[in-house]
Amino acid sequence: MGRFHETLHKPVTVETVIAVLLIFSLLVGNILFGIRILRQNVLLQSLKKGVQIQRTQNAVNTELVDFLGLFIDKVLIAEREISFEDRLLLENKVRVIDDPEILVQWNAFTHAETTLVAQEEVRKLLGLVVSRLRR
Repeated sequence: MGRFHETLHKPVTVETVIAVLLIFSLLVGNILFGIRILRQNVLLQSLKKGVQIQRTQNAVNTELVDFLGLFIDKVLIAEREISFEDRLLLENKVRVIDDPEILVQWNAFTHAETTLVAQEEVRKLLGLVVSRLRR
């Protein structure tokens, strides 16, 4: 028991203080490094979410542009009546966009009773498509 008691009361050496300070500084460094990694991970997750949102918006914009191009070709500059196949193709493009307002406006256009009403509904439809592209 005497030896143990002597070990406890040894004088503190410079090497011991340096070792304790080194261990303590390494511990603090690891804690700070861990906190930094956690913050970076949160930032990374946020950026991934932003990229996913952007990709989704880009896909929607691609669908809108595809519809718009097809609509211009098949409806606005067509020199003949729109065929059933073209109407079906346009309707499918509208459904792929998956925007309830655009679908409602498309239906308003396709169910217009007169040419004047159809022209007004086309203006609304195209305005809606353009507003979606500007988002």
